[in-house]
Amino acid sequence: MRTKTGRIGWLWLPVLFLACLAGTAQPVAPAPDTVAPPKEPTPEERMYQARDRGLRALDTGVYTTAITFFTEYRKLAGTTEPQFADATVHLVRACLMDGKPDQAAAALAYHRQNSPGLTDAYYQNALAYCQAATQLGQGDAKLAAEQANAVLAKPNLDPEYRRMALRLLADSYVKQDRWPDAEETLRRIVREFPNAKGLLEVRQLLVRAYVANGKFTEAEALLKDIAQLHPEASPAEIDRQRVLVLTHMQKLDEALATYRAISSDRPRRPDAAWWLTASTLGGALAQAQRYDDALLVLPDAVGLAANEQDRVQSMLAVAECQIALEKTALAIDTLEKFRREYPDRIEIVPVVLKLAELLRSTQNYLTAGDYFGQVMDNEKAAPGFRYRASISRGWCFRDAGQFDQAIATFAAGEQLGTTPNQKAQALTLAGDTAFHVKNFVQAAELFGSVADTYPTSDQAERGRLLQARARFEAKLFDQAATSYERFLQDFPQSTEAEIAELEWGIALRHGADNEGEYAQALDVLRGFLAHHPSSPSVSRALMEAATAAEGAEKILDAVTALTSLIDEHPDSELYPQAIYQRTRLQFYQADFDKAIADATLFLDKYPLLPMAVDVLMWLGDHYANIGDFEKAMDYFAQLRTQHPASPEAPIALYEAANCAYQLQQFTTAVDMIKSLREMASPKPTDQTLAKAELLEGDILSRDGEYAEAIRHFARARELAGNTPLGLAALGRQGEMFYSLAATDQAKLDDAIACFQAILDTPGVAADVHELSTYRLAKCYEMQGKREEAIAAYLTIVFNYEAGVSRGKLRDWFYLARSGYDAARLMELEGGQSNMWRAARVYERLAKSDIPTAGEALKKAAELRRLHNLTD
Repeated sequence: MRTKTGRIGWLWLPVLFLACLAGTAQPVAPAPDTVAPPKEPTPEERMYQARDRGLRALDTGVYTTAITFFTEYRKLAGTTEPQFADATVHLVRACLMDGKPDQAAAALAYHRQNSPGLTDAYYQNALAYCQAATQLGQGDAKLAAEQANAVLAKPNLDPEYRRMALRLLADSYVKQDRWPDAEETLRRIVREFPNAKGLLEVRQLLVRAYVANGKFTEAEALLKDIAQLHPEASPAEIDRQRVLVLTHMQKLDEALATYRAISSDRPRRPDAAWWLTASTLGGALAQAQRYDDALLVLPDAVGLAANEQDRVQSMLAVAECQIALEKTALAIDTLEKFRREYPDRIEIVPVVLKLAELLRSTQNYLTAGDYFGQVMDNEKAAPGFRYRASISRGWCFRDAGQFDQAIATFAAGEQLGTTPNQKAQALTLAGDTAFHVKNFVQAAELFGSVADTYPTSDQAERGRLLQARARFEAKLFDQAATSYERFLQDFPQSTEAEIAELEWGIALRHGADNEGEYAQALDVLRGFLAHHPSSPSVSRALMEAATAAEGAEKILDAVTALTSLIDEHPDSELYPQAIYQRTRLQFYQADFDKAIADATLFLDKYPLLPMAVDVLMWLGDHYANIGDFEKAMDYFAQLRTQHPASPEAPIALYEAANCAYQLQQFTTAVDMIKSLREMASPKPTDQTLAKAELLEGDILSRDGEYAEAIRHFARARELAGNTPLGLAALGRQGEMFYSLAATDQAKLDDAIACFQAILDTPGVAADVHELSTYRLAKCYEMQGKREEAIAAYLTIVFNYEAGVSRGKLRDWFYLARSGYDAARLMELEGGQSNMWRAARVYERLAKSDIPTAGEALKKAAELRRLHNLTD
């Protein structure tokens, strides 16, 4: 006799009654009149006690205790069959229910190794079924399916075992995602066992199979059947499956409404079925870009996930929706939580990357950089992630203004890149950052490394060109020219070849130190013009060629280039510059008619350009030099009027005043000087103000206002200091004191002090020294100090002769005057020795080959004759 008892989820196992296992049932003895003392249980009784306790533990869900009792049962049963098999079946059942499939497998293996031989077909089928259940529990669904099919193939299989094996087979197919096979197996169960217990679960699983196989109509119909056939079924559970069906049918509005209606009934603990529903619906809503709706469901999936993998999947789905909705703060919170809870998950690297990118988008550059750094330094991360992190971290530092760290981080990406293109890109970004902060030398080195180390990369061309440009910006013009030339050699078909050739010529021009190097630059620029006559950069090339030609002392070639620009490119932005430069060169060549024509053309077209200031100054200077002070004054006045904010405006006003002075329009000149003093913006320089003071002093001195003139000359001296202009002002003071001495001899001491101060100034120019010495001599002469005067005059003579001996020739005017004046004073002193000294002075003048040398020789001869002078 056999019976069955106990249920393990989808697992039903046969259990023999104790009497069957004992062989024969024993009659129950009548109760004695007196209570006998308890007897020690026999080994057989202990065996059945252990079995019974194990069954009770299973019923109450204390599976670990059940394992202990069934292990004891097996020990007491020994290898006697079928008790050994029965103990093994129950032990496997307890292990599987306790989630210990490996322990179940060990129990089956123990039976195989120790059984003396099992002939009972019922228990053979039971053990075969247990083997399949254990394999499924261990995750080997394929092997479990094979074993289940083997069980089903056995002849005369007990119907209950057949039902159980079919259910196990269906579960194995589900685990393998073999949904058509699962569907067929589940339908067999329903068809063959229409009245069996557990059909609710079978039909619910069949709904899933229909959905997986795209049979949504069948799934909907089956759900209706479940509601009718299984009143015990939970309405929420039926609607949960209906949500799945509707979701797969893309009836998302109805699916969402149904889910929202039952969501309050969802389990508050992890539940795989509910997780599948929430996850599937949320994923479909997200795929339909209904992110707000998805976020009504996906957070539920996070809480319902029955395992780590499902929870991870749901958390990441939530983050993706938050990112799509630009709910950056929430996404950061979600990913931060993931990072804290699952630091060892394989997804941690892309999660940290995404977290860092979100932080960067919120301008949390340094925190983002730290996270990128974690990925960058993670040797277990895939190379692609590490490289991506290095580049992103570099951008974080750059965005945060920490440029040195950005450069270092980008450069470190070279070692993390796996292809030449990646390595070159890392160095290029480092170079771009160095260039951005004007660290041009470092930028040139980085760009050079790109071109030299990775010549086949897609960055090599750009690297060489940027190396040239960085060197140019670093003013390493010769090196820049070399890089441009190399670029044109290596990449002749480049779209940048045209501009590179022009920049090569410009680099050569900037680096030129002599006529030959300027000529080389000119040749390259001419080559550009020949190779690219229709280039939009022709006008720039012509301007550069003109500059190079000027440096090569080929002024006519420079003018020709400028003329081509002016005549052929009147719409170029360089057109005004070309007229300006041609005007300057023509003044330089003293081709004044053409210069004036160009200057007039420029002023007619561009009177208010800053360059007009120079043009007006050139015209004013030109007319002042040729003595046309009226025109000169007009141009200087235009400059002041049309460009009042120019730094040249005070100078132009002074020059205009000087022109008025030359025209003897003294009142006008003084008014202009007054206006000059009052200028505040731009403020005149001390040098310009000093010139103005000198000019007003000169005007006053012409009218004999020497004392007032001294005040202006003193102011000029104060402004100009020991400059040539300041010393000139000091000399003018001395002259005014000398003039005042005609009526006040005491003024001679002031005059002498002025001239002596000039002579005591270190580094004073030779001509200024000479003039001051001469004026000093005149002061001594007026004071009657003839010997001091003679000494001063002779100083001029001796200094002139010393200069001649050293090959330094200068104007002989003060030599002649000083020599004659010294001799004159000697003659006035009288006496034979003075006459002899005077004759010698005349003879020195006669030997100097100056225009008055002949006259000096005659005077010497006459003195010797009149006074009988001999050496």
